[in-house]
Amino acid sequence: MPMDPSTSLFALWLALTDAPARNPEGSASPPPPIDGAVRAELGGQFLHALPAATATFGGALALRTRSARVELRGRWAMPQRTFDQGHPDAGVRVDLWTLGASGCYAPRWRRLEFPICAGLEFGVMRGRGFGVTRPRQAQMLYAAVPVDANLVWAPIPRVGLLVGAGAGPTLVRPGFRLERAGQLFRAGAVALRVVLGVELRFP
Repeated sequence: MPMDPSTSLFALWLALTDAPARNPEGSASPPPPIDGAVRAELGGQFLHALPAATATFGGALALRTRSARVELRGRWAMPQRTFDQGHPDAGVRVDLWTLGASGCYAPRWRRLEFPICAGLEFGVMRGRGFGVTRPRQAQMLYAAVPVDANLVWAPIPRVGLLVGAGAGPTLVRPGFRLERAGQLFRAGAVALRVVLGVELRFP
């Protein structure tokens, strides 16, 4: 039985639209050499970066190649308190905002990626007195050199699950004091960090 020409054209159109893009050798086209990712993070910060260990919230915007990454990162460390030993009801409440950039060597194997990163970050550490007659707030510059190692697993092509750990040697160490009490807190020489993240990749 002869085939309806309109049916033949429709079948050809389906075949063309369903077929993967191919290069001149006939194999499937490789993934694009550069893509992007946006990530949300939850983590922890230790070693006297703030008066006590604290949770952190942050995110990152990344450009990825087949073996490298460049990331713009932001992070907020939740406030912690330090107390005046002579007046246990008085002290300073301290939190930290940072923004930084990192470059990463990021080899891949199947669905795994291993970013090893180093960069610079700057931010604002804020301290506010409590338990005193006239509490004041001060803001000071914070700067560090974060170095971290991460593992990213992609259960599906557009989603990555990240776990990582690193250290942040401090270049600028803010400190806070109460009037008549002297210095109550100064940021430590290095911070330890752990992080869990979820990233969405595009295009």
